[in-house]
Amino acid sequence: MLEIQLIQTMEQPSIEQLLIEANNYCIEHGQELKQTKEKSQIFGLYNPELCGIAVTKEREENSLEIVTFLVTAELAAEEVFLWYILKFNQYTYENILCSVDIDNKLLKQFGFDNNHRKTNKRQIENLEEVIIRLENERDFEQTEELTREAFWNVYNPGCNEHFILHELRRKETYLPELHYVAEYKGKVIGSIVYCKGKIVDDQAGVHEVIGFGPISVLPQYQRDGIGSILINWTINKAREMGFVAILICGNPDYYHRFGFKSASEYEITMSDGSSFDAFMALELREGALGELSGRYYEDDVFHSISDDQFQTYDKKFAEKVMVKTPTQL
Repeated sequence: MLEIQLIQTMEQPSIEQLLIEANNYCIEHGQELKQTKEKSQIFGLYNPELCGIAVTKEREENSLEIVTFLVTAELAAEEVFLWYILKFNQYTYENILCSVDIDNKLLKQFGFDNNHRKTNKRQIENLEEVIIRLENERDFEQTEELTREAFWNVYNPGCNEHFILHELRRKETYLPELHYVAEYKGKVIGSIVYCKGKIVDDQAGVHEVIGFGPISVLPQYQRDGIGSILINWTINKAREMGFVAILICGNPDYYHRFGFKSASEYEITMSDGSSFDAFMALELREGALGELSGRYYEDDVFHSISDDQFQTYDKKFAEKVMVKTPTQL
């Protein structure tokens, strides 16, 4: 049985929404949510032949909901169990105890100890202890390794973002003067890298902009605000350096807090003419994009990775288990 004590803030999705998402996933696998007693504290129970889950709201303290999840997963397919782990990794919980028979290496990748327990509390009590500084050559290995850890199995089985970072350093578009890292107690725990891009308008005019990514934070520090510190710090630095706008692809719910807006509001599309909510822009100078429209071109390193070169490069890192999960793209 997987037992989770979840502390949920008002900024996070509701418990009901998590159950809706989980139910939708189960429906795709021929199952559905089984509602328990109408007025019970237990919100829902899944068909135990797939994976049973009971959610109990224990109490509410200020803006916190204290909730207990009980997941019966002995008979669950491995990918279903991992769906829950990946979902719960996004939020703040007190404790997880896993008694499911799953590869120990895989459990360790998700932060479980040898007793199949893990916690997900904040690791940094005082953010003033975090040093934000420019990356230097001595950091290369650490930043590539932390990028691998941050992206592993998130969007695809395994990841290649660490190789993208490795290759970017050799590109003319790379901006080392905006590549900052977060250091905590002598260890690099976060990194944000920028490179130049361009917007080509309808008259073939070329307008320089910049973009960031990958932005990486070691998983155990991903709830400590490190990513926000790196983003805010470098936005200010980029503005001081005279850059006019930043274009990125990412989660709108996260990046809107920094002032990013849908690029479509400025009539800017991707290089292929496509537009979607995750494609966003931030003006660093008021009105900088107001009269500018066109197609955005980023460095081709994001789209043309040699698989042979990547496989050779990736062998220098410790072996990790690649997993296909429902939360991936």
